[in-house]
Amino acid sequence: MLTSERDAVEIAGFDRSTEALFSPLAERIDRELLLMEETLGPEANATDFEAIREQVVPSLERLKRLVHEQQINPWREVRLCPDEAEPSQPRKGERALRLGFFPTAANPLHWMHLIGGLAAISDLRLDKLIYAIAGSDPRKSNLAPGTTRHLMAARVLKAFSPFLTCTPISLESSLPGEVSVFRLLQLNSRSRIHAFYLAGTDHYQRVDRVTGEPDTIQRLEDGIRGRLFGFDGRRHELSVIFLDRGGPLHPVDTFLDVHWIGQLLLRMSSTCIRDALCGRGPPAALAGLPFTTFATIRAVGLYGISYRFCAGSG
Repeated sequence: MLTSERDAVEIAGFDRSTEALFSPLAERIDRELLLMEETLGPEANATDFEAIREQVVPSLERLKRLVHEQQINPWREVRLCPDEAEPSQPRKGERALRLGFFPTAANPLHWMHLIGGLAAISDLRLDKLIYAIAGSDPRKSNLAPGTTRHLMAARVLKAFSPFLTCTPISLESSLPGEVSVFRLLQLNSRSRIHAFYLAGTDHYQRVDRVTGEPDTIQRLEDGIRGRLFGFDGRRHELSVIFLDRGGPLHPVDTFLDVHWIGQLLLRMSSTCIRDALCGRGPPAALAGLPFTTFATIRAVGLYGISYRFCAGSG
């Protein structure tokens, strides 16, 4: 369990609003893990679920301290789509919002996406982090419908509110995340924002070695230089965070402000999860799914989910 009497004692000195935020947050995360473990029954590997807890708990503890010390403010407003009103003008002297931007296919969203987001917030003192769920992607033929993937992500991210949320701005296009981040900044043109773009270290390069197309470093530099979507360096700043996915790295000369998050202990992928859902892989791999995501997949019958899981309880 993520919550215990010892935890309650440790947070007793925090102000009431901090405790009111983190106690329910820890309970919601507990529920996601426990329900998924119960769903898998004897095929669950308890070690996998414990490994997830061991990654989540330190991030929650750091977030709790940062909120208590008022170093981050996850309640800061941000406009997520054109239909929403832009947040009111910031108060005089208010610091820039430190905002994470994590583009992903979320096919489906799994614990590594969530753990990476929490680590980015706690390590870089971000106020909150936004997942941009990709729409169409000509490179991927097995994508579930974008609106469905966005719905699944939005449902599970409620458990992590107000730290994690998602935006639909990428759903109607095949634009890469390195373009969409400038679109989000345009939607918040009146707000001072320091955005942090998240990508795996496999994108730490100027050019994709397979396709020959520009990759994250080049695209972000081009967007800043070309003032993409009216990018204004007087109000907005853009840094990049690379999540270590293993493998050798070759230094890239760039003017971008680059940060790193060390390789996370867990190894899981959307591909392995999809294989497990349809019976091509070991069911234990489904430990990587939050239960809310699994329940949606089962309800809509995504990814060719096998009868055993469609008929399962939980």
